[in-house]
Amino acid sequence: MILVTHNDLDGVGCEIVARCFYPEITPDKVYHCDYGIVNETVKNILTETKEKLIVSDVSISEETAILIDEKYAKRVLLYDHHQTSEEYLKDYSWCVIDQQKSATKIIFDDSCTRKPGCKVPLHLPAFVYYVNDYDLWLHTLPYATQFNDLFGLLGKRKFVDTMLSRLRKKEALISSNDTLFLDALSVKKEWYFKNKIESAVVDGDRLLIVANLHRSDLAGYVRGLKNPPAEWKDVKYIDMVNVEKGTHSLRSYDNEFDVSKIAEQFGGGGHKNAAGYADKDFDIYSFLGLKDT
Repeated sequence: MILVTHNDLDGVGCEIVARCFYPEITPDKVYHCDYGIVNETVKNILTETKEKLIVSDVSISEETAILIDEKYAKRVLLYDHHQTSEEYLKDYSWCVIDQQKSATKIIFDDSCTRKPGCKVPLHLPAFVYYVNDYDLWLHTLPYATQFNDLFGLLGKRKFVDTMLSRLRKKEALISSNDTLFLDALSVKKEWYFKNKIESAVVDGDRLLIVANLHRSDLAGYVRGLKNPPAEWKDVKYIDMVNVEKGTHSLRSYDNEFDVSKIAEQFGGGGHKNAAGYADKDFDIYSFLGLKDT
């Protein structure tokens, strides 16, 4: 069995859950993809192998969905929660779509149903709970942010190996040593957020921020300001631009504003409160108003 999943905390959470229920999914059979390459990756796997495939937290195109339904439906399970793909995926029997859950929680809940005899690690439901809180941008659990920070510090492979080891040994998912590093990171992030706010630019109903790091947490910090600048009064959404990759991470500033609609205009997608897209023609010099000399 092969797993294709996203490269963020929710995507990595899907790997951790899937490997708990399906031990045949070994690290060499896991593909972490961004949205730009998921269709090609899925097609290559289906045409070049005969293995079963799980796709999680990455939206395939309508064209790829039709191909799967016509030729490979018996080999595929897809778990997704993105608003932009639900319309053309919701009626396929091999798809499980739920906008109210993270992909990690969707695959966990469905796997519990499909494999009722599987022994679930003691702390796995708690891990799923924290990832769900963070990925849906609920942020009701401060502890949930620590998982994303630890993921950033360790990287995908080390984070997965560490979480699986702790789950199997019934150890605390966040250790006392982790906490030391996470506390130091928290101080650094606070400085980073203040610096980014000082350089933020209001452009109509958009708050534009150049930020390559901690974008979800930065957006949460911006939204949580008790006394925001007066010039932000008409801001509806936050656009955080990664100038290294040419990507835009969008977060709602006004809870009623749907940022997925903005992302869709540029070939991206996501949820009402959190979405994004990649600018394939992004030019840092044009963006900064400079000439390439």
